[in-house]
Amino acid sequence: MKSNNERVVEILDRTGFVFLFIFAASLTTSIFVNQIGYFGALLILIVRFLVQKKIEKRKTGLELLFILLIISELISAALSEYPAQAFHNTFKRAILLPVVYMPVYYIRNDKRFKRILYAFLVFAVLGMLVYLYFAYQYYIYQLYSKEAKGPSIFQYVMTAGGLMSVVTIILVSFLFLRENKLRYKIILVLAILISVASLISSYTRAAWLGTVAGVVVLFLLHKRWIFIGAIAVLGGVFISLTQTTSEISIFDIDRTFKKINVENVYNTKGRAHGIINIDDEFYVADYEAGITKWKYEDSTFKLIDQINTPSPANGIFKSDSLVFVHLFDSRILIINPLNDKNEIVASIIPQNVVGTVFIHNNYIILTEGEFGISIIDVKNPSQPVFLKSFSLSNEKQKIVFTNVVARQNVLYALVDDKKFFVLDFKDPSDIKIIREIKTEDKPASIYIEGNYLAISDGIKGLKIYDISKPETPKLIRGIRTRVIPNIIKFDNDDIIFTDFVGKLYLINIHGNVFELHDFKSKVSGLIKYNQKWIATYSYRSRLSSIYDPYHPTNIERMNQIKVAFKIFAANPVFGVGNIDFNETYKKYREPFDKFTYGHLHNNYTHILATLGLFGFLIFIILLIKIFFIHWQSIKLSSSKNFYNVLAKGLMAAFIGICTSGLFEYNFGDHEIATMLWFTVGMSLTIQRLMKD
Repeated sequence: MKSNNERVVEILDRTGFVFLFIFAASLTTSIFVNQIGYFGALLILIVRFLVQKKIEKRKTGLELLFILLIISELISAALSEYPAQAFHNTFKRAILLPVVYMPVYYIRNDKRFKRILYAFLVFAVLGMLVYLYFAYQYYIYQLYSKEAKGPSIFQYVMTAGGLMSVVTIILVSFLFLRENKLRYKIILVLAILISVASLISSYTRAAWLGTVAGVVVLFLLHKRWIFIGAIAVLGGVFISLTQTTSEISIFDIDRTFKKINVENVYNTKGRAHGIINIDDEFYVADYEAGITKWKYEDSTFKLIDQINTPSPANGIFKSDSLVFVHLFDSRILIINPLNDKNEIVASIIPQNVVGTVFIHNNYIILTEGEFGISIIDVKNPSQPVFLKSFSLSNEKQKIVFTNVVARQNVLYALVDDKKFFVLDFKDPSDIKIIREIKTEDKPASIYIEGNYLAISDGIKGLKIYDISKPETPKLIRGIRTRVIPNIIKFDNDDIIFTDFVGKLYLINIHGNVFELHDFKSKVSGLIKYNQKWIATYSYRSRLSSIYDPYHPTNIERMNQIKVAFKIFAANPVFGVGNIDFNETYKKYREPFDKFTYGHLHNNYTHILATLGLFGFLIFIILLIKIFFIHWQSIKLSSSKNFYNVLAKGLMAAFIGICTSGLFEYNFGDHEIATMLWFTVGMSLTIQRLMKD
């Protein structure tokens, strides 16, 4: 007969297992529920040890490395410029390490193991079904093109992609299970399709790369050489066939048949990000090719010059006889096109990251996100003068400015909320709020011409305001467009606009919306010249952007690597501590680089910068130890197909996490770190079950 103490221990064990079940089931969907499961299981385990008056030894081989990692963090925190923050982040990392032990202590047999595994996989797939629903909504409203990322439902999309990557790799591993019955194979294939579709929908390239790496490792472990060869061939073909499309299209609009008549299409040297004209000469912001200059004569567009820029040209604007170029790194170039040498009159380094640029009279008006609006006086173009910035952000909330236009002494400013501001611009050094106007959705773009203001009211369509009295805009018309308008132009009684995927539309005087043409790529520039329309657009697939040296996020990551090594050079032994990087990053970046980051998007450079060489070596040894834990699990389970297949899947998932970590700091992501330690714990549990 069991003693009272044994019965209490048994109840505690079963209750702790329930919490572990909750933990596994919520790993990919709810951090709140997941923490309830984790801390519930952890606390009950501690109580169980107290009741037993002994701690059951379950050595993993990671204990010494865990201790050394925490010691390295504590030393770095003590020496950090921001010790309180570093100690806090060290605690957050340390508190997750026991996740490794939860499966090891609670999973005592095959039945419990499979319950935890299936809870994890089933609820993960159900969560991804929910994600696909929202991804579909995201797609039909063209938000993929607008935001260049997938939706964030249960967690931030980069985190979601990383979790989906792990689930996908583990699911794929079960394709190698020999004793699978047909109905289970069908269910497995459906689960893999859902997982892959969700992963693609997340639009996260780091997760894609991690998944590919994990699946390749999986097939290597199963010695499927033909498949590996096929992947290599397909990859080579893909790279060789992938090209950037960048074009200038000249056309007129046939209002009778509601279509366009294309006169000609010209390829640009880079990626067209906008176009302006000064008389019969045209300037294209051609991204990596700088500024390309074209001339229109005899119904032909001719490339006549190219102006190299120190950073990719992101946008182009004009005022009188001057050209203003917005570079990727936020610098603004002022160019005098009347000079045969296209002289760069001035190079302006703004105070923050620039979102949009508007030229009004003798002022450059910049939106700078949460930092508001900056005004630069260019009455003397060779000597620009910064005036006082305007911001509404404070410690309690951030007001993010996204776009701005001006008429007379009034600014109309969009923010990342369902409203826009009318601002008094009489004194550019002292901007004041006149009024705040509510909208139905978050405005996506804004256009002004004469007495009319057009606002893209998100998925609600277009709103047209009468601004004959600039300080009191009057809504005169709302038009449902079914898509989110991007570039907007008035053309006599009609409105011409583009959406975020490259389609061109016409709205007639009756408010009817007609689709005129599909350029297949997001239109970056649209102007009217005489009776012709000229559009610029460029395209490069999301997948091919992985190896594109000029892709914005790739440029950012390369800059981060440079900054990481500068920080390491200044703090080589113990780093700067496990801190938020925003302020530290500013000290080491280039003067013209206005981007800041809370972390570096690379596990290895981030650890090198935060923990120095001491912590970095411990981190690398820890990863090597985890690799051999998975390898040992594969060897011990060689006679048990189910566990062997899963052990290989866990190994492949670990490689996937490490690969994604080259492009994202996933080791510092709470949910990804939890998943990492859970998979290690499951691998250790396989070893224990095989030995028993």
